Amino acid sequence: MQSADDEVRKLREKIRLLLRKVRDLERDQADLRKDEMTWRRTEATLRGVFRATPVGLCTMHERVFRAANQAWYDITGYTDQEIIGNTTRMLYADDEEYERVGRELYGRVPDRGVTAVKTRLRRKDGVFRDVVLRAASLGLEDFPDLTVVAIEDITDRGLTEQALKETEEMYRTLLETSPDPIVVYSLSGEFIAASRQVARIYGAESVGEFLAEVRTVFDLLDDEGAAAARANFALILAAGHSRNNEYRIRVRGGKTISAEVNSSLIRDADGNAKAFISVLRDITERKRSEKILLAQRDLGLALARATSLEDSLPLCLEAAIAAVGFDAGGIYIHDTVAETFLLACVTGVSRDFAELVHHYGAGSERARLLWEGRPLYLEGAAALAACNGEDVIAEGIKTVAVIPIRNQEKVIGSLNLASRHLDIIPAGSRDALETIASQIGTALARLHAEEHLRESEGKFRDLAEKSIVGIYLIQDGLFKYVNGEMAAIFGHNVQEIIDRMGPREVIYPEDLPMVEENIRKRICGELKSLRYEFRIITRDGQVRNAEVFSSQTLYRGRPAVIGTLLDVTERRQVEEELRRLSIAVEQAAEDVIITDPEGFIQYVNPAFETITGYSRMEAVGRTPRFLKSDRHDAVFYEHLWRTIKNGEIWTGRITNRCKNGKLIQEDTTISPLTTSTGKLMGYVALKRDVTESMRMEAQLRQAQKMEAIGTLAGGIAHDFNNILGAMMGYAELAKFKTADKKIHPYLEQILKACDRSRDLVKQILTFSRQQEQEKRPVAVTPIVKEAMKLLRSSLPATVEIRQTYANRHDTVLADPTQIHQVLINLCTNALHAMRNREGVLDVRLEEQLLSPEDPPYDPELREGAYLKLTVSDTGEGIDPVLKDKIFDPFFTTKDAGEGTGLGLSVVYGIVKDYGGVIAVESEPSQGTVFTIYLPLLDADGRHEEKEMADIPRGRGRILLVDDEEPIASLGWEMLSSLGYEVAVRFSSHDALAAFRVHPERFDLVITDMTMPNMTGAGLAREMLKLRPDLPIILTTGFSERIDEEEAKKIGIREFLMKPVSLADLARAVKAQLDIH
Repeated sequence: MQSADDEVRKLREKIRLLLRKVRDLERDQADLRKDEMTWRRTEATLRGVFRATPVGLCTMHERVFRAANQAWYDITGYTDQEIIGNTTRMLYADDEEYERVGRELYGRVPDRGVTAVKTRLRRKDGVFRDVVLRAASLGLEDFPDLTVVAIEDITDRGLTEQALKETEEMYRTLLETSPDPIVVYSLSGEFIAASRQVARIYGAESVGEFLAEVRTVFDLLDDEGAAAARANFALILAAGHSRNNEYRIRVRGGKTISAEVNSSLIRDADGNAKAFISVLRDITERKRSEKILLAQRDLGLALARATSLEDSLPLCLEAAIAAVGFDAGGIYIHDTVAETFLLACVTGVSRDFAELVHHYGAGSERARLLWEGRPLYLEGAAALAACNGEDVIAEGIKTVAVIPIRNQEKVIGSLNLASRHLDIIPAGSRDALETIASQIGTALARLHAEEHLRESEGKFRDLAEKSIVGIYLIQDGLFKYVNGEMAAIFGHNVQEIIDRMGPREVIYPEDLPMVEENIRKRICGELKSLRYEFRIITRDGQVRNAEVFSSQTLYRGRPAVIGTLLDVTERRQVEEELRRLSIAVEQAAEDVIITDPEGFIQYVNPAFETITGYSRMEAVGRTPRFLKSDRHDAVFYEHLWRTIKNGEIWTGRITNRCKNGKLIQEDTTISPLTTSTGKLMGYVALKRDVTESMRMEAQLRQAQKMEAIGTLAGGIAHDFNNILGAMMGYAELAKFKTADKKIHPYLEQILKACDRSRDLVKQILTFSRQQEQEKRPVAVTPIVKEAMKLLRSSLPATVEIRQTYANRHDTVLADPTQIHQVLINLCTNALHAMRNREGVLDVRLEEQLLSPEDPPYDPELREGAYLKLTVSDTGEGIDPVLKDKIFDPFFTTKDAGEGTGLGLSVVYGIVKDYGGVIAVESEPSQGTVFTIYLPLLDADGRHEEKEMADIPRGRGRILLVDDEEPIASLGWEMLSSLGYEVAVRFSSHDALAAFRVHPERFDLVITDMTMPNMTGAGLAREMLKLRPDLPIILTTGFSERIDEEEAKKIGIREFLMKPVSLADLARAVKAQLDIH
């Protein structure tokens, strides 16, 4: 039991010892891990140092490369793939050098620990470099021959030492030959050496003179420059050099120059600072140029900011003076109105001098020099005096520069600068001044343009806001701008439209596609601009016409459409009215002439061409004088022109001559044409051809006159015929009843006198009768004879009438009344020509065959037989000048009230209407002969008067009605003597009453036409109602109410004109009773 416990104790002790050993092992293991981590960190650090160090390092074993850093590769030019695993033999030129380095470098490592050797190695590119190799053994038990080698490239160090020796020699040569100023001075600033150029800049004759006069650098500098130099010394010592330092250097004569200094540190062979060397460059001109450039830049910036000439001119003058170092100056501006140069800005001179030179007159010498456009530089009193510059010299000025200011080669002013201290104006300053003047010219032009632009913009704004047309801008389908007029056209205010409305809201729907397409084309650039019309809808729903003119523009950098809109509704209405007026003028029957203020024709309408025979081309450009007829005197036209030139309307009647020579009468109204401001534009003449209407008026007056005569003649004829009827009736009864043949001759004379009286009444009635004339075969001879009978009673005793009838045939197709009128008119004119003198009126009728060879033949006539009527007189004759005008309507040589001027015109018209011709021959104081040719009809024998037949008798019951008791009694006597049973009634009513009682009692009714209460025609109607087959004979001395044709329409069988002869009455009664 005891032994078991012992074993247990032993076992526990062993376990305790074993646990202790385990703990110790764990501690050792932890320490090992810590050491391993430390080693690894150290290894990483060394590896990083190995790789990053700028010194070339490598490890070798038995001169075979094991590892190398980047610096090694850079020095040798090889890569790790090309070196690692290879021997160093590749770096040597030969085996001898390879073996030597091996002995001296690697063989001594065990003894010395670190060895070094200088050698030459060949880089990969074949270039040899001088290097120092240092080797040390790593002391590793496992790799006793593992060596680390460092390489140092000392090629440049050797060159530096050689260069230092060469540099010293170079410095000496440089100082002697350099074109640049070079100085060498100690670290304290004392001059050691200097080049010749330094002495020249300073003003010394030699370097020795310079060094004797100037001891230190600081002697050339002012206090500020000296301080800057001392500070710069420290920089040079620290950095080895200093560049582009600028100093103001004093030179002989109290002047200063600007110099740029580049300095370096001079070291000895050990690298210690020994001295400073500096190269100087005279930059005085450059500084002046920089100053000028700076002034030009500042001037440009200032001008860019300037908004007016008042702001910019002082800036320009200040910059110019500062740029070239002048102390006075002024700027002149050309006055285009007065053609002078006015001093607009001045500085640096006295007030009196400024007043003296405040302008250059148009003809002055100084203005002439400016107009030549060349800069003028005056240096010294002599030059100034030569240019009349005494006033300038008196101001104390030594130099003057006058530089023209141009804009696009045109002189618009001048820049004048002056100096009281400068003797000359350097070339650089001259260039600068000319450049500045150019800048000023450009700026002035810009300012002028901007001023005009501002004025234009202001005017545009005023125009847009005050415009009577709408102005708009459209983008993205909306109005981006509209003026007040545009809004007013649509019936909205501006705020309601901008950015809220577009074309869709205001364009008439049918026109909207066209408008949107046109907007699209201009936005896309397909159309630059466009003018067109469309309809719009206003706020109150009105549809109006609008005209736009629009084009593409940019609004906020994007395409838009800008344009104007005009409400042309009223204009279209006016244009339509003008179009209708134009059509009316073009189609008017009146001729219209429009002239300019000088009376030259600008327009005539088609009626003018039709009436005058002149074409529009023939009339335009001429005055209306070519239409003059010479019927109006100068006073007439003077009054006309005076009236219209006073702005009044002239109206009157003018006789003008057509292209064919025909005279026309025109009622004319001439009115001035004026603008709304009253400016005379011309004249318009509205003329109506009244030639025909005047002829018709004259004929109407004649007709009215003849109607009055006819009415009077009718009344006279009625009463006279009744009286004549009684005389003729009773004479015939006496002749019929008496058996005493002795008294028959007396009764025959009474009856002939009654016949002539009856014919005379007929002629009066024929002449006074105004009714439509009908052509029928007419025997002319009786008409001529009747007319001559009628004229004879009115002829003065001093005029003899001769008649000749030398014709067998005298039948023509005509109207008797017109033939009568032709003869009366010709004879009346002949009698007027022989008034207050003795004379002969000769009327002849004869036949003549006409052919083209005969003198009176007219192309419009046909060949054949003509009746020739000649009317001649021995009067005063016709002036040859007037001979061609006598047939013109209204032409007359008679005094006012003696004629209408239509007589010969009417004769001419009648003759032409009958296919005839009329000719006139006349000489002053020799009388006149009118000859008429009328075509004859195929009628044989002359007109013969009918023989009176025997008086027939008869039987029957006749009712005789006449309100004139003597006529009724005569009728009873005549009818009773012929064997008839006659009942007489003195009124229509009594006759009708008697007839109604016994309608069948009477075989025939004879009634007068003109009776009170009921006319004969009325009585006939009533009786025919009672007895339609009743024969009725109607008699009348004269009646406008009825003629034979009208009587027969009523049913009257026979129509007899009083006075009725016994024979005519007997035949009429016998004929009707026999029919009945």
